[in-house]
Amino acid sequence: MELNIALWAAVYAACFLPQRQLRENRRPWLANVLLFIAGLLTAGFPFLFVVSWALIQPLSGGDGGGLIMMMFAVPMWLLVGLGFAFGVFKSLQKPAPEPVQDPLWLASSAPSNNSTILPRFQRLIRTLCEGWGFCGCIADDGSPRRVNDYLPNSGEVSALQFADWLLLAEWPGDHSDPAFEDFRASWREKIAAEFRRVLGADSVDASTLHPPT
Repeated sequence: MELNIALWAAVYAACFLPQRQLRENRRPWLANVLLFIAGLLTAGFPFLFVVSWALIQPLSGGDGGGLIMMMFAVPMWLLVGLGFAFGVFKSLQKPAPEPVQDPLWLASSAPSNNSTILPRFQRLIRTLCEGWGFCGCIADDGSPRRVNDYLPNSGEVSALQFADWLLLAEWPGDHSDPAFEDFRASWREKIAAEFRRVLGADSVDASTLHPPT
């Protein structure tokens, strides 16, 4: 009995300490492997040995001392099993995502919760901002430029019109600059094509391009 307890304590301690260190280094999978090995060594083989002894001793005329050892082995087996399950549970837990600040393309009056924006237009804007880099800009005079600042509240908005407004919001300098015309010519058709692909039409009602009030 004493040998069984000493073996359990030694192996579990040897695996618990590196497990703690590995968790601090963001490697919980390896820590759980070590704890699993500890479970096999301390709860698996000794436990089976004790169970076998407990079953054989009464048949061989023993005093049943194996049953007493079994009473010590069962709690240890459960303890290691619970420790392993807890380690797996902690490793599967993920921290809550950090809140994402609204990019410049949102109008100043837009709600901070992005889920209030209609899905298709939100998908288009996120593609253009996160994938293409068109997120609006800070103008040379220090004021922010957003595509929503150019969108009308009513009427039809075509793909090319939207592309023009997006590019206006992206250019920090004077829009009469010849360099802006080159920039506009390079991107106008590509943005319009993405507008048609995501929204499924060449033009949409302007009300669908604004957060609901």
